[in-house]
Amino acid sequence: PITFEFIMAGTNNRLLRKGVEKEARQYGISLEEALSITYFPATTAPDVSEEQEQLPDWVSCLAYSSSNNNSSNLVLSGCYDGTIHLFQQQEESGGEALEKLHTASVATGPMKALAMTTRAEGESLWIAAASLDHSLSLYQYSTEHGLHLRGHCVQEDTSAAISCLDFQRNSSVLASGDGKGTIRLWSIPTYDDAEEMESSAS
Repeated sequence: PITFEFIMAGTNNRLLRKGVEKEARQYGISLEEALSITYFPATTAPDVSEEQEQLPDWVSCLAYSSSNNNSSNLVLSGCYDGTIHLFQQQEESGGEALEKLHTASVATGPMKALAMTTRAEGESLWIAAASLDHSLSLYQYSTEHGLHLRGHCVQEDTSAAISCLDFQRNSSVLASGDGKGTIRLWSIPTYDDAEEMESSAS
């Protein structure tokens, strides 16, 4: 048998999980009018071989940061269990192999969007991570000090979760977009004090 997934119009493209009546009442959709429901074949679990990199859950988003030399090319993946995984392309393999640099649990819900940037050559990496738990977090990463939280905010329940992120190249501005069509610009301070940076990002 073929398994299907369902999405009801007016629910921010969320998969139907609670039943039509409960979902409609949650989003204020009238049950006295015709409901538009889209269905499509469910995604099957991927086949995994022993040679592949093992991640704890399905990958839900990716980000890539490149430089003039392959040794600094980085791949960041976000998973449904709220973890992020940072990899570096291996120059010896022509960039085909990845070496894991860091893993961290950053959210209580599935990851939805990621972005990376470096403000100048040789500086530490800045990572923005958004989750379906409505959180947006900012991290600073270096091989010497690892991953450190530099800012965090949780949007109000009435807003939609952030679905896309992007840094302005080599700057301190982060752009986010959510499921309701709202675009926000975030100013990322240049100082290194975690408490001050968290307050500013909120």
